[in-house]
Amino acid sequence: MKSLLHSPRNFKEPQEKKLPRIAWLEPEYYQKARKISQNIDGEENQWQSYLNQLATLGFQEWLQEQIPDIEVKQENHIFQPKRTNLQVGQFKIQLITVDSLVEDFVTIREEDITSPELAAHFYVLVEVLEEVEQIRIHGVIRYDELSQNCKSVASTTTNDSIYQILLDDFDSQINNLLLYTRFLQVEAIPLPTYKEKVVKEIVNIGQWWSGIFEEGWESLEEILIPQRPKYVYLKTSASGVRKTSDFAVKRGKIFDFGLLLDGQNFVLTVNIKLQKDREIGVLVQIHPQNEYCLPQGLKLRVTLYQNTNNAESREAIARESDKIIQLEFSEVSQKLFKVETIYDNAVFTEEFIL
Repeated sequence: MKSLLHSPRNFKEPQEKKLPRIAWLEPEYYQKARKISQNIDGEENQWQSYLNQLATLGFQEWLQEQIPDIEVKQENHIFQPKRTNLQVGQFKIQLITVDSLVEDFVTIREEDITSPELAAHFYVLVEVLEEVEQIRIHGVIRYDELSQNCKSVASTTTNDSIYQILLDDFDSQINNLLLYTRFLQVEAIPLPTYKEKVVKEIVNIGQWWSGIFEEGWESLEEILIPQRPKYVYLKTSASGVRKTSDFAVKRGKIFDFGLLLDGQNFVLTVNIKLQKDREIGVLVQIHPQNEYCLPQGLKLRVTLYQNTNNAESREAIARESDKIIQLEFSEVSQKLFKVETIYDNAVFTEEFIL
């Protein structure tokens, strides 16, 4: 048994490829998939979201029936129409969802392989046959095999870098996936990790009311470009249009990702105000300091109640031509929260206490 744990490739059976596994789609899956996809922008993204949800619901139920003693759940983050990740015990599984197989390959975005947040231990090819109410599970490929075998190609429709995976590279013995989840050590398939820049000192926002600020936290007039309007109107995740002048105390800190973005500087701003219910309202923003727009894909994440069973994260992602991304929340005094700014495989982290 020890050799199996440390040599998982021994799981593969030297047999001819089998027909894909079939799993049935329940009527409620269609209702849920339609409801979720209606909230996605763009007709193409809506269709892909719809397919992904059908594939996820069908595959999740099928897999849970095969391994009833291992929890199978969707990852708890903002849903993206171009991908679906499942958490299976300690392993991550990403579904590659198609509505037909007409080529001898399928495509996947580069960031779904290289991003520490999105990369998975296993990638499963699922074909959704909507009209006959079933999915076909064609095969699985491990992350280490995928990263070696996939071929980069130019995308003519999006800004994403695209990779091709040959159908022959998938292991059609889907039982191997069940064996992996039971017997394989998660460390046997290392995934990419963040190059993290963490500021260990916790920023005490409670002192800001008295005019006491930690080193590096400057007034916004000093560190934001002078051409920026005094009041910036922005759409927030909580209450529509906001303006930063509503907040009593505003402070910012400059940071960068080193050579990753050629030393481009960004400003993390934290704006606070007291609310009627005695909670503290917090608006967190990321600005470019010397550029007009943020790089597409830059992510802002705020985590509340970290290191507890009730940890809760929210995210904002920069789109093309976005000048600012932001998140807003309120919490009582003395509560901790963490702010992460993420790009590619790098993350800048600050921790705060209200």
